[in-house]
Amino acid sequence: MTDELPFEIFIRETERLFETAKTKDEFEYVCALINFNGMGDPRAFSHIHESRDLFFQMVELIEKSDNKHEQIRLLLLLYCHIFEMDEFYNIIGNMLRISLGERYGVMLYNSPTLTTELKPANKLDKLKSLAKKAGFELLIDTIKNLYSSPLRNSFFHSSYSLSGDDYYIVSGKELKINGMSKRVVSLRDYILPLTQSTVNIAGHFFNLLRSSRLDYKENKIVIGRLEPKGVKIEIMGHPERGLSGFKTIIE
Repeated sequence: MTDELPFEIFIRETERLFETAKTKDEFEYVCALINFNGMGDPRAFSHIHESRDLFFQMVELIEKSDNKHEQIRLLLLLYCHIFEMDEFYNIIGNMLRISLGERYGVMLYNSPTLTTELKPANKLDKLKSLAKKAGFELLIDTIKNLYSSPLRNSFFHSSYSLSGDDYYIVSGKELKINGMSKRVVSLRDYILPLTQSTVNIAGHFFNLLRSSRLDYKENKIVIGRLEPKGVKIEIMGHPERGLSGFKTIIE
């Protein structure tokens, strides 16, 4: 048992994960940091930039609001968006893969070649499988404990209602809390802690990505596993903008 808050565990374990991946293979780590998916406008290849902008805009709206139900609706909207972000799972999954000595995988859990579209619970199960091997089970368990499929479904399918300090599931699956099924839960005791903790970990996720990229203040030469004998790769850094990409060095 631990008295640490989910946010505190997430901070410690994600920072340890990123450092482990960087130490294991820095080129693969850089690919994961920039969420590499091709050459060109990064916004055309990944939603992470849009999700980041939406996240901080929504947080600002929540902080400005003095209406309890308005805050709850915005928190729930952000909660659902966070767990729908493919790149959240892809980046963490790739960091786990790299820490195990594996290669970076493009569109790890949302590739069009997947025969079945993965739901958030499926992606979390895949992360858990990697985490067991890599020694990061606590990190994934912390994320899994914050995810509620019935809550997501009730909000996204507009089958919920707010009344006073209660959240009602009007139709659909009931919430499972401590082994008990509940159709009505407290906003203060259940919804707020769950959504606020999720928003907190997402905020750290975006901030860690940003700070990790800003660590690259100048170009750096590393060896990438693009060929059996390895290839020299120049990681492109900048004093203010940080990591911008990489290029192979032809000798």
